[in-house]
Amino acid sequence: MDHLRARFYDHAQLNVEESKKLGSQQYDDVLMVELSVKGARGESVSKKVTDKNKDELIAEYPGAWAKYNGEILENDGTDLKVLDFSPARIKELEAVGILSVEDLVNMADASAMKMREGSTMKNAAKKWMDAQELAKHEVTMEAITDMQAQIAQLQEQNKALTKKKPGRPPKVDNAENATAAV
Repeated sequence: MDHLRARFYDHAQLNVEESKKLGSQQYDDVLMVELSVKGARGESVSKKVTDKNKDELIAEYPGAWAKYNGEILENDGTDLKVLDFSPARIKELEAVGILSVEDLVNMADASAMKMREGSTMKNAAKKWMDAQELAKHEVTMEAITDMQAQIAQLQEQNKALTKKKPGRPPKVDNAENATAAV
Protein backbone atom coordinates (compact mmCIF):
# COMPACT_ATOMS: atom_id res chain seq x y z
CA MET A 1 0.00 0.00 0.00
CA ASP A 2 1.42 3.39 -0.96
CA HIS A 3 0.18 5.19 2.11
CA LEU A 4 1.86 2.81 4.59
CA ARG A 5 5.46 2.80 5.68
CA ALA A 6 7.03 -0.39 7.02
CA ARG A 7 9.99 -0.96 9.31
CA PHE A 8 11.32 -4.42 10.08
CA TYR A 9 13.10 -4.82 13.41
CA ASP A 10 14.17 -7.43 15.94
CA HIS A 11 12.32 -7.60 19.25
CA ALA A 12 13.55 -9.41 22.37
CA GLN A 13 10.60 -11.49 23.59
CA LEU A 14 10.62 -13.27 26.95
CA ASN A 15 10.64 -17.06 26.57
CA VAL A 16 8.62 -18.10 29.62
CA GLU A 17 9.27 -21.86 29.32
CA GLU A 18 13.05 -21.50 29.00
CA SER A 19 13.09 -18.94 31.79
CA LYS A 20 11.33 -21.39 34.15
CA LYS A 21 13.69 -24.23 33.18
CA LEU A 22 16.86 -22.23 33.68
CA GLY A 23 15.71 -20.09 36.58
CA SER A 24 16.59 -16.81 34.88
CA GLN A 25 14.98 -14.67 32.24
CA GLN A 26 15.63 -15.95 28.73
CA TYR A 27 14.76 -14.00 25.60
CA ASP A 28 14.26 -14.94 21.96
CA ASP A 29 14.82 -12.64 19.00
CA VAL A 30 11.54 -12.17 17.16
CA LEU A 31 11.28 -10.47 13.79
CA MET A 32 8.62 -7.75 13.84
CA VAL A 33 7.25 -5.26 11.34
CA GLU A 34 5.93 -1.84 12.28
CA LEU A 35 3.39 -0.35 9.88
CA SER A 36 2.58 3.32 10.07
CA VAL A 37 0.67 5.80 7.96
CA LYS A 38 3.04 8.07 6.04
CA GLY A 39 2.86 11.53 7.49
CA ALA A 40 1.13 10.49 10.71
CA ARG A 41 3.04 10.66 13.94
CA GLY A 42 2.43 8.02 16.55
CA GLU A 43 -0.10 6.12 14.48
CA SER A 44 1.49 2.72 13.98
CA VAL A 45 0.93 -0.95 14.65
CA SER A 46 3.53 -3.69 15.12
CA LYS A 47 3.04 -7.34 14.40
CA LYS A 48 5.12 -10.48 14.48
CA VAL A 49 6.55 -11.70 11.19
CA THR A 50 5.70 -15.38 10.86
CA ASP A 51 6.64 -18.00 8.30
CA LYS A 52 3.16 -17.58 6.83
CA ASN A 53 3.27 -13.81 6.31
CA LYS A 54 7.02 -13.21 5.86
CA ASP A 55 7.19 -13.61 2.06
CA GLU A 56 4.07 -11.48 1.57
CA LEU A 57 5.43 -8.68 3.78
CA ILE A 58 8.83 -8.74 2.05
CA ALA A 59 7.15 -8.57 -1.36
CA GLU A 60 4.93 -5.69 -0.27
CA TYR A 61 7.71 -3.69 1.44
CA PRO A 62 10.98 -4.59 -0.35
CA GLY A 63 12.63 -1.29 0.54
CA ALA A 64 12.02 -1.77 4.26
CA TRP A 65 13.31 -5.35 4.06
CA ALA A 66 16.45 -4.17 2.25
CA LYS A 67 17.03 -1.52 4.89
CA TYR A 68 16.61 -4.11 7.66
CA ASN A 69 19.29 -6.21 5.97
CA GLY A 70 21.64 -3.23 5.79
CA GLU A 71 21.34 -2.64 2.08
CA ILE A 72 21.56 0.93 0.87
CA LEU A 73 18.84 1.86 -1.57
CA GLU A 74 18.24 5.05 -3.43
CA ASN A 75 15.04 6.82 -2.52
CA ASP A 76 12.17 5.75 -4.71
CA GLY A 77 10.46 8.71 -6.24
CA THR A 78 11.26 12.33 -6.94
CA ASP A 79 13.37 14.30 -4.48
CA LEU A 80 11.37 16.82 -2.45
CA LYS A 81 13.89 19.54 -3.36
CA VAL A 82 12.24 19.96 -6.78
CA LEU A 83 9.28 21.56 -5.02
CA ASP A 84 11.29 24.54 -3.85
CA PHE A 85 10.25 24.09 -0.19
CA SER A 86 12.41 25.51 2.56
CA PRO A 87 14.90 23.14 4.20
CA ALA A 88 12.79 23.29 7.38
CA ARG A 89 9.65 22.08 5.53
CA ILE A 90 11.61 19.27 3.89
CA LYS A 91 13.00 18.18 7.28
CA GLU A 92 9.47 18.17 8.73
CA LEU A 93 8.26 15.98 5.87
CA GLU A 94 11.19 13.58 6.20
CA ALA A 95 10.59 13.33 9.95
CA VAL A 96 7.17 11.79 9.29
CA GLY A 97 8.37 9.50 6.52
CA ILE A 98 7.57 11.63 3.48
CA LEU A 99 10.71 11.16 1.40
CA SER A 100 9.52 11.96 -2.12
CA VAL A 101 7.05 14.07 -4.06
CA GLU A 102 5.04 10.91 -4.72
CA ASP A 103 4.88 10.18 -0.96
CA LEU A 104 3.58 13.70 -0.35
CA VAL A 105 0.91 13.40 -3.06
CA ASN A 106 -0.24 10.05 -1.60
CA MET A 107 -0.24 11.35 1.98
CA ALA A 108 -3.58 11.02 3.74
CA ASP A 109 -5.47 14.33 3.90
CA ALA A 110 -5.99 13.92 7.65
CA SER A 111 -2.24 13.57 8.14
CA ALA A 112 -1.52 16.57 5.93
CA MET A 113 -3.91 18.72 7.96
CA LYS A 114 -2.00 17.87 11.16
CA MET A 115 1.22 19.36 9.76
CA ARG A 116 2.07 23.02 9.49
CA GLU A 117 1.34 23.94 5.87
CA GLY A 118 0.72 20.24 5.17
CA SER A 119 -2.27 20.74 2.89
CA THR A 120 -0.51 23.56 1.04
CA MET A 121 2.58 21.42 0.49
CA LYS A 122 0.45 18.46 -0.65
CA ASN A 123 -1.40 20.68 -3.16
CA ALA A 124 1.91 22.09 -4.45
CA ALA A 125 3.18 18.53 -4.95
CA LYS A 126 0.00 17.59 -6.85
CA LYS A 127 0.37 20.64 -9.12
CA TRP A 128 4.01 19.77 -9.79
CA MET A 129 3.11 16.15 -10.65
CA ASP A 130 0.30 17.34 -12.96
CA ALA A 131 2.70 19.73 -14.72
CA GLN A 132 5.22 16.89 -15.22
CA GLU A 133 2.52 14.65 -16.69
CA LEU A 134 1.36 17.42 -19.02
CA ALA A 135 4.94 18.03 -20.17
CA LYS A 136 5.28 14.32 -21.02
CA HIS A 137 2.16 14.50 -23.18
CA GLU A 138 3.34 17.65 -24.95
CA VAL A 139 6.65 16.00 -25.82
CA THR A 140 4.78 12.95 -27.07
CA MET A 141 2.47 15.07 -29.23
CA GLU A 142 5.48 16.90 -30.69
CA ALA A 143 7.10 13.57 -31.53
CA ILE A 144 3.90 12.32 -33.17
CA THR A 145 3.61 15.49 -35.27
CA ASP A 146 7.26 15.13 -36.36
CA MET A 147 6.75 11.46 -37.28
CA GLN A 148 3.62 12.30 -39.29
CA ALA A 149 5.58 14.90 -41.26
CA GLN A 150 8.36 12.38 -41.93
CA ILE A 151 5.82 9.77 -43.08
CA ALA A 152 4.23 12.25 -45.48
CA GLN A 153 7.65 13.15 -46.87
CA LEU A 154 8.57 9.47 -47.36
CA GLN A 155 5.22 8.79 -49.06
CA GLU A 156 5.91 11.62 -51.52
CA GLN A 157 9.39 10.25 -52.24
CA ASN A 158 7.90 6.78 -52.77
CA LYS A 159 5.33 8.16 -55.24
CA ALA A 160 8.08 9.88 -57.19
CA LEU A 161 10.13 6.69 -57.39
CA THR A 162 7.27 4.42 -58.40
CA LYS A 163 5.72 6.79 -60.92
CA LYS A 164 5.57 5.24 -64.46
CA LYS A 165 7.79 7.04 -66.85
CA PRO A 166 6.70 7.47 -70.49
CA GLY A 167 8.63 5.65 -73.17
CA ARG A 168 9.25 2.29 -74.61
CA PRO A 169 8.26 -0.86 -72.68
CA PRO A 170 11.10 -2.83 -71.11
CA LYS A 171 13.03 -5.15 -73.37
CA VAL A 172 12.10 -8.85 -73.22
CA ASP A 173 14.94 -11.37 -72.98
CA ASN A 174 15.74 -13.19 -76.31
CA ALA A 175 15.52 -16.62 -74.69
CA GLU A 176 11.93 -15.92 -73.78
CA ASN A 177 11.16 -14.75 -77.33
CA ALA A 178 12.65 -17.93 -78.85
CA THR A 179 10.51 -20.21 -76.69
CA ALA A 180 7.44 -18.13 -77.33
CA ALA A 181 7.96 -18.41 -81.15
CA VAL A 182 8.20 -22.22 -81.13
